[in-house]
Amino acid sequence: RSNTGTVTATPDGVDHALSCGSSCSAKYTSGTVVTLTAVPPVGKTFVSWGGACSGTSQSCTLTVTGNTSVQANFSK
Repeated sequence: RSNTGTVTATPDGVDHALSCGSSCSAKYTSGTVVTLTAVPPVGKTFVSWGGACSGTSQSCTLTVTGNTSVQANFSK
């Protein structure tokens, strides 16, 4: 992430719920479809996704098939 915002995931990982501050991780069974939602800090905006997600929509849906990295970018 850049700047302070949060990212949540649906469904929860097999080891815990994903609710990110500056960084986080969760384990998912291969083939799980996960929806990530970026929530910008007050007064800022969501800019874009990086890594396994792309685009400027605040939500990203991906299928976990192995180690996956995603970055949420917020305005500074």
